Amino acid sequence: MLQKINNPKSTSYLNFKDYCNSRHITWNWLEHNVEQKNNHKNATTVRPESWNDESINFGFYAHLFLIPPHPRALYSTPVDERTLEVHDIIRGILEYNGIKVDIIYRIAVQFVLPTKDEGHSVAHVDHPFPHKNLIIYLTDPEGGSTVCEGEEFLGKEDDVIIFEGEHYMYPPKKGRRMVIVATYLDHEENDIQMVT
Repeated sequence: MLQKINNPKSTSYLNFKDYCNSRHITWNWLEHNVEQKNNHKNATTVRPESWNDESINFGFYAHLFLIPPHPRALYSTPVDERTLEVHDIIRGILEYNGIKVDIIYRIAVQFVLPTKDEGHSVAHVDHPFPHKNLIIYLTDPEGGSTVCEGEEFLGKEDDVIIFEGEHYMYPPKKGRRMVIVATYLDHEENDIQMVT
């Protein structure tokens, strides 16, 4: 389920948005929106099951703040001096909407430019463990909608959505689609019982 939530547009959020749109933030180019796995036996690329004729594995720019757990390191790793600042913004928005957050796994700012091809990114789920997704739109591009489990959302600047499950996005027709993306576990999902 995809749900739009309220953004109180705090001073810290507005300052962080200005930073993301400034020349001071650095960007890394990622060649594909979903990693392709190589089958080393015959050196062919294994395509995700969700890849269809409309899927385009286009690249995008990203600035990472919090790297999620992965098989080698079962913990998230902050990689930017502003990680706590953006963490507090995300937590503040979720709590403003009555969502109690237990863990934030991943935080990045990403932007996608228009592509020459029609279609959308490869459908995927971010982590192999329970989590929810949050997207905060930092720009107001023409196009660039997010689709989750068949529900489509065309975001405008400062819109915030939460969702869970398989999702993909369309590149913008014009301008940059810049978003804060995060994954988290809320108190509702965290029903692990402590043994004493």
